[in-house]
Amino acid sequence: MTDSDQQLEAEPTRFQKWRYSSLFYPSLILLFVIGIFIASAGWTYYRNLALSWCVAELGGRSYELKDELFYRFLELQQNRSGDYYREIYMVSLQQTEISLDEFRELAMRMGAFDRRGFKLELSHCQIKDVDFGELQQYPNVIALHLTGCGLSEEQVRQVGTLNRLVELDLSRSEISTAGLQAVATLPYLNTLILDHVPLTEEQLLSLGKLASLKSLSLTNTGLTEKSIKSFSLAYPGVEISDD
Repeated sequence: MTDSDQQLEAEPTRFQKWRYSSLFYPSLILLFVIGIFIASAGWTYYRNLALSWCVAELGGRSYELKDELFYRFLELQQNRSGDYYREIYMVSLQQTEISLDEFRELAMRMGAFDRRGFKLELSHCQIKDVDFGELQQYPNVIALHLTGCGLSEEQVRQVGTLNRLVELDLSRSEISTAGLQAVATLPYLNTLILDHVPLTEEQLLSLGKLASLKSLSLTNTGLTEKSIKSFSLAYPGVEISDD
């Protein structure tokens, strides 16, 4: 073996120099952190892409709420059971026919975001096969608008099991007393909209069980002014709109 060969064999490689240097472990930690960041960013991008694709396939749109509605939802969360969301998104699927399987996939896509709350707008959609109980395992749907959806009594009962709702719109629906009693068990419901829903005084009084209720819309419900005034006096913390 020549002297030059011995010199080459004795000289450490760049990797060996790095491996035995004081920067080895800090470098590994830095690479690990960078890897986690890249993986997290990639997972977020995939979830956003999957949700956007799912909503687009149903003819709807999804976008972040950054107006006063966003801040109102953040304020409402203070009355809830420790849930916290960094952002609130609107998913709008108005006037769309939605099957049970499509609804399940949509719920799953929204549920993939543990720090994102959703307002789900399904007004005037054809949803006769939808089971709202599917949303129980995805509690980040905090607002649900179901105007003119022709809900069945079973579907209203299912909505009454969604304990994380802070806003609910059941306008232009036929709702039984049993259905309203189910809705009246929602512990964090802050806003309830029942415009163009035929109501009796007994049904109105059942809504007094909503401990977190602050806003109630009763436009064109057939209730007398006396009934509405009596409810208002009994529950002064609830702002009633009946224009």
